[in-house]
Amino acid sequence: MSELKALSIQQPWAGLILLGLKGLETRTWTTDYRGPLVIHAGKRYQKEADSYLWDSGFPEVRDALNHPICKAMGGLIGVVDLEGVVRWKPDLKPKSLCEAYGCFGFDVRNPRILPEAIPWAGQLKLFDLPNDVVQAIEKMVGI
Repeated sequence: MSELKALSIQQPWAGLILLGLKGLETRTWTTDYRGPLVIHAGKRYQKEADSYLWDSGFPEVRDALNHPICKAMGGLIGVVDLEGVVRWKPDLKPKSLCEAYGCFGFDVRNPRILPEAIPWAGQLKLFDLPNDVVQAIEKMVGI
């Protein structure tokens, strides 16, 4: 594979994507990239997400918060396929970035969890990975 992009996402959202429980990752920017996308779990856990998700009414989401993949931080933890990007403007409280600028939903599918995380520093937006890391990920998940 010649090109493989990565995206940093805070936990527990990164883990929920890889467990197949979150299919849209929202951003205030879009991309033309389509294809395999490595999920990088940021070093920060968004604690306010726990109460939001706990109150969501979806027991499978609440149970997933205890899954080890939702606790992994500071590394490359899985791969999804970025199938497309949709324009999405949810009804959010005033002054939110999404309400001010609109959001883009990255349609992510076919989640594959890496058998072991690869420690890695995150970056903003989509970022490239070196060839040796790409080859290691390809071998781990068969892309």
